[in-house]
Amino acid sequence: MEIFENSRQINSNNIVDSDVQSMLLPLNLLQNVFFCPKYRIKNDYITPTNLMSNLISSIATLVFIMIYAYRNYLIHFSKMSQLSTAWKYTSYFNGFCYSLGFIMNLVIGIIQSQNSVQFVLTFQNVHSQQRLSGTEKRLCKNVLRMSRAGFSKLRVCGLFYAGAALQLSLIALLADYTIVLLQLAFL
Repeated sequence: MEIFENSRQINSNNIVDSDVQSMLLPLNLLQNVFFCPKYRIKNDYITPTNLMSNLISSIATLVFIMIYAYRNYLIHFSKMSQLSTAWKYTSYFNGFCYSLGFIMNLVIGIIQSQNSVQFVLTFQNVHSQQRLSGTEKRLCKNVLRMSRAGFSKLRVCGLFYAGAALQLSLIALLADYTIVLLQLAFL
């Protein structure tokens, strides 16, 4: 198993505080669930991903791509006459885009692993140096108070307002669309 061990030395400067670890916990959890970790935090030390992690990520990416390819195969050779040609081409396009996204995420995660470690360490350094005096705290509170008073939503090309609710409504629309497509596919 020596081939799968991390060949990079653990630097004593790579210690991550528990505060930063708790802030990064949701991100790390999702990265590991979707098989695309950018770094590894173990025993309060952060290291770039090792060969074993990259191998598991590569296998998971291939499995995801094969699932989309099999889905497109089933759609193409399905005997259901109710599937329109546009729906089939949309499915092919979605499979291609998702596969390309999985591959890009894998390659960028492997190549940029060391930079991700540096980013977390820099973030920790900035986070630990945020000791503000009483005057600076008051200035920050005044700036926040002023920004709340003058807030207005972003208007996109004079057509509609872009706010936080816009993304939620888009997600709801996509979820409804997906449910309808699944119902049509399994009828």
